[in-house]
Amino acid sequence: VIRATTSGQSEAIAGKLKGLDVLAGAVVETWKEVVPELVILLDMSDYVGYFVIVIVFIAAVAGIANTLMMATFERMHEFGMLLALGSRPGRLVRMIVIEAVLTGILGVLIGTVLGYLFVAATANGGIDMASWGGSGEVRDMAYKGLNLPLHIYPRVAWSDSFMGLAAVVVTSLVASVWPALVASRLEPMEAM
Repeated sequence: VIRATTSGQSEAIAGKLKGLDVLAGAVVETWKEVVPELVILLDMSDYVGYFVIVIVFIAAVAGIANTLMMATFERMHEFGMLLALGSRPGRLVRMIVIEAVLTGILGVLIGTVLGYLFVAATANGGIDMASWGGSGEVRDMAYKGLNLPLHIYPRVAWSDSFMGLAAVVVTSLVASVWPALVASRLEPMEAM
């Protein structure tokens, strides 16, 4: 069994080993060929992850829209006054959308800082998932000759932060549509 130092090298290593004269006649397989069930499980976990993201997106849109609606109803008199003074409905829409996006960006910044602090705190020592099962003796999980470590070392890429920022901006824009429409249809006298 050969373990690479970084992921994604199994095909290249297997190709090099198959070309060696010393290993002529030997069976050289990647982990995907040895444990195809694990490949299916990993693919399935990706789909489950997408499903969870959709649910989180729906909950986030509902939460942000609710917060913005409450803020819109609390400021009805202010919006009515702005409209009576000659402000256009589009300006109210822009105010609400900008407020939603800035609130989302602030949340992303706070969440990103907390996430990076967590990763920094656990990156060197890692997280021992074996201890969660109650046994400190098991160090890895073995299946068909493939050992999967139960001690993980979290890492985060900068691209993850940018994807989170983009997702929150889109979520904030989608969630701000309803409150913005309500504010744009206000009659100044009724709102005041």
